[in-house]
Amino acid sequence: MHSKVASTGPVERRLTIRLIALILAALVISGPTTAQNWQEYSYPDYGFTVTFPADPKIETTIHEVADGRSVPARVYSVARTRASSR
Repeated sequence: MHSKVASTGPVERRLTIRLIALILAALVISGPTTAQNWQEYSYPDYGFTVTFPADPKIETTIHEVADGRSVPARVYSVARTRASSR
């Protein structure tokens, strides 16, 4: 039997970055914000910077791409139970 080894080549990395960008855009659009309370978070290893209202929760997961392969993904999110606009 041959064991499968997950590769993280340039194509998988681009797909992962696109998935992250899509998730972050959905978070930004999804709720009311008070821009002055948001803080910038930089992730140079992954090539992006994002603004969140609190420290983001970072989850590592696997995402299945269109051709059926599984690629690693990181999900950055902030859950807010109470939102206030001033």
